[in-house]
Amino acid sequence: MDQPDADHSDLIAADDLDVTCLSALLDDAGIDHESGGEEGAIYVTGLAFPFWLTLGEADEGVHLFSHWMLRDQADGIEALRFVNALNCETLMVQFSLPEPGRAVWGHYWLSCRHGLTIAPFLRSLHRFAGSFAKAVAQGRALDLLRAPGKAAVEAGASGDVLH
Repeated sequence: MDQPDADHSDLIAADDLDVTCLSALLDDAGIDHESGGEEGAIYVTGLAFPFWLTLGEADEGVHLFSHWMLRDQADGIEALRFVNALNCETLMVQFSLPEPGRAVWGHYWLSCRHGLTIAPFLRSLHRFAGSFAKAVAQGRALDLLRAPGKAAVEAGASGDVLH
């Protein structure tokens, strides 16, 4: 229940949320990103790790996701153990290892059923990116994940790159 003097100036109503609105929030926060148009995903590049951001229906909310490819020689069981450990140790991000892509994926859904509060939204972006960057560093240290390659830097978010 709302308090009479509560300040809701940083709350964006669920009906007002769209890709353009989210892109404007990123612009206002100085977070580099590429917009995929009104219906497309936003590719966030200005934080600790790049990721995609999409907006679903109000009950689905904002979806943050990214991935990193396994090394070709990575043992499948060791990769599963790594993902399981990430899910035990990492707050917020849900990691998975779906086949056949042999990539570690991370997902987070931020509910916006009753609107989106700006400060927690921006904190979620930072935490997601930081958690994913840490996971990739751990996977690289275990020799399970590929090193970043020149193609990944040049090609951005295309499906055939390391990220």
